[in-house]
Amino acid sequence: MVGVFIGGLVLAEQGDVDFTAAIAEAILAAVAPNVSPKRSPEARFAQIHRALAESAKAGNKHVLVIEEALSLPIPTLKHLKRFFELKHGFERLLGIVLIGQTELAQKLSENNPNVREVVQRCEVVTLLPLTDGKLEGYLKHKFARVGADYSKVLDQSAIDAVPNA
Repeated sequence: MVGVFIGGLVLAEQGDVDFTAAIAEAILAAVAPNVSPKRSPEARFAQIHRALAESAKAGNKHVLVIEEALSLPIPTLKHLKRFFELKHGFERLLGIVLIGQTELAQKLSENNPNVREVVQRCEVVTLLPLTDGKLEGYLKHKFARVGADYSKVLDQSAIDAVPNA
């Protein structure tokens, strides 16, 4: 599986900058690392479509994960819809996961006419806090998946402190 992960961009400090070009270049770099991105937005979009289709033919699946997505400006969200709509035959070429605080759900409200066309293609999932002792089990599972023992990294006081943070 090929994954494209974009995180850690300092979006909030840069105002309403459209990050579409940076996202497009990151997708292309992950899927076709030896290909230089085209200069024009339309040529770059077609290039990404071809690269994703070729990668999908090779059996790869693709997902774009954006953390702190609540900082994405509306024009960027609209461009993400175009990436999501890319298909090869009847199969979508790119899944998109936007991660953010509750403000992201407000931004992606169906009542917001600026993003209605985007929201109609989204599924919003709200993850509730891990309470009632579920955090420790979750941490054990996540650490075990990477071959680590969580008890060597965190002691019980750290686990007890998380719900109060």
